[in-house]
Amino acid sequence: MQVINDQSVLNQASAWGFSCERDLHNNWQIVPKLRTTSWKLQQNGERWLLLVDGVAQVNLHEPEAIAFLQRRWSNRSERKAV
Repeated sequence: MQVINDQSVLNQASAWGFSCERDLHNNWQIVPKLRTTSWKLQQNGERWLLLVDGVAQVNLHEPEAIAFLQRRWSNRSERKAV
């Protein structure tokens, strides 16, 4: 079983063209480059919190966070926006 860590989530997000930046609390955030989409992934300890329009939706483990990003990246309409 492959071990996935926050760094690989960030590396994959960056490779797919998402912006990776730190918030005021020094936690990582992953956001689409085009800010018209309303979601972001925010590091929450060992997990990633999905926020939509600023409202917390679900905590994701690293493989789930990567799967979410892959789905966003493969979506043709968002792919152009990323």
